[in-house]
Amino acid sequence: MSNITADKASEIRVALREGSKVTDLLQQPAESKAVVNFKSPEAPKKVTLTDKAKAALVKLPRVFGGTEVTERRELTSNEVSSLFDEYQTISAIGTLMEDRKESIKQAIRNHIDLTAQQQGVGDTVDSHGFRIVSAKGAPVRLPVEGSNEEFSLEYRGGRAGTMSVSSEKLLDMYEQGEISRSAYLSLTREKRVFDESKATQAVLDDPSLIEILHSASVVTGATSPSQSLFIRKAK
Repeated sequence: MSNITADKASEIRVALREGSKVTDLLQQPAESKAVVNFKSPEAPKKVTLTDKAKAALVKLPRVFGGTEVTERRELTSNEVSSLFDEYQTISAIGTLMEDRKESIKQAIRNHIDLTAQQQGVGDTVDSHGFRIVSAKGAPVRLPVEGSNEEFSLEYRGGRAGTMSVSSEKLLDMYEQGEISRSAYLSLTREKRVFDESKATQAVLDDPSLIEILHSASVVTGATSPSQSLFIRKAK
């Protein structure tokens, strides 16, 4: 039994005749607007300062900017050697420093998340399992004693993704007896894959078929909201 009213059927026909695609008329279910395969928050990873990195840290002030090239030109062999030495020195500590920064940020995220848990704040989580406790224009700030800067956990909106009709779901619905053979054939073409053009004409003829397309729709490209950690001037 179709739930499409006469007014809704007329609205669907008007939209299709004005150039809309049937997939434009599919409403995305609220639960599909975010990633559902969530992780649990992880503990910060230990980062060890290697002997090579320690030596590079000592050496860095001597080589950093030793050969400053600020114009488009060829280099001398000495300049190439100097830049190579600087590049290697920076490389020895660069990744390690980024790893350590991420470990620090993870510790702060865990602190904010556990505080929110104790306070009963945050009823949704991001793809990393952290509670969404910030909002657009309303970051969660963590003061740093003795500093005029602080950690700021800031909201980043997710992406709703796009709707498409799954040929596999249509076939499964037909094989399970959920839709008739005539409905299945009217929405697909040879090899039984979803056909947008054919479906548009089918829905024009019978707007109730839009309900079948709703049931056979899948969401791709959806992402969940996220939060990014920065250091900002304290307010």
